Amino acid sequence: MSMSITSQGPKLKSKVIVEMMFRDPEPRGQTCKACNLFIRQVKTAGYTNLINHLASKHSGYEDVVRQCMRDKRSVTMDMFVDQDALSTHQWMNLVVNKNFSFMAVDDGV
Repeated sequence: MSMSITSQGPKLKSKVIVEMMFRDPEPRGQTCKACNLFIRQVKTAGYTNLINHLASKHSGYEDVVRQCMRDKRSVTMDMFVDQDALSTHQWMNLVVNKNFSFMAVDDGV
């Protein structure tokens, strides 16, 4: 039996990837946990559209799945968000929700 090996270990089966990366299976497709987009895929047609979506939109998805399997946790959307963008968004959210003036948070440097 031949088995593909990646830099992180054995190649993950498509079924495992789909179970970890998608939610709400329906007869017409599933919802991606990384971007909340519904991907059309007939249940009897395999996983091609779902895996192609991950490969084109979410680089590093295999590493995320492996990490989640090791940690025994589920995939969440924040695992695919750039940390600088997330930090900026959280600061903006704090300023707006606490009604701070921009002058109070402006760095004078």
